[in-house]
Amino acid sequence: MKYLLFDLDGTLSESAPGITQSVQYALSTIGIEEPDLKTLEHFVGPPLNTEFKKTYGVDDQTAIDLVQAYRTFYNETGIFACSMYAGIESLIPQLHKQGKKLGICSSKPKVYVEQILANFGIFDCFSLINAPDLQDELQKKNQSDKATLIQQALDHWQVDPNQVAMVGDRYMDICGAKANGVLAIGVTYGYGSYEELKDADILVNSVSQLAQVLL
Repeated sequence: MKYLLFDLDGTLSESAPGITQSVQYALSTIGIEEPDLKTLEHFVGPPLNTEFKKTYGVDDQTAIDLVQAYRTFYNETGIFACSMYAGIESLIPQLHKQGKKLGICSSKPKVYVEQILANFGIFDCFSLINAPDLQDELQKKNQSDKATLIQQALDHWQVDPNQVAMVGDRYMDICGAKANGVLAIGVTYGYGSYEELKDADILVNSVSQLAQVLL
């Protein structure tokens, strides 16, 4: 595959610490205490707005308030509380050097994606970063959004879907890939369950296995 799309959180970035701490803070503003950060890892990947509503049954306005509280903490503390999965720091430059076209399709706001990739030192390897703006995160969103992001990437590159692979760790990555007819590669080292990834065309358990598939 010459064209490769990647999710960010749970695929390239081990980002749970910053995200779960920010969710924990946001919930505390409405009187919900979640002492175990591990229980909040399902927030890694999906749009925050919908995940707050699905998990806690809050209304639209409360979900918006929670996202804004999340951002307050994330902007100050959480954004760089993440690291690349071991091996990603060499894999991405290798793929880029080989002439493959690399893109990001993430539910995380684009401004954060760009800062994180720059901090990792791999920003210049990507020819496309497809992610919502900050205001989009406050609107109603669902798993079809990843399908939309992938479709937009195909339109940008003007390529046939059979030339493209999508790499991700959550159900929305696999569903989005399938909806667009691109190869779905699921990574089990992220934050999704095997059940979420069962429909992937290829499953890999480590970055080294991912490298074997992509290089």
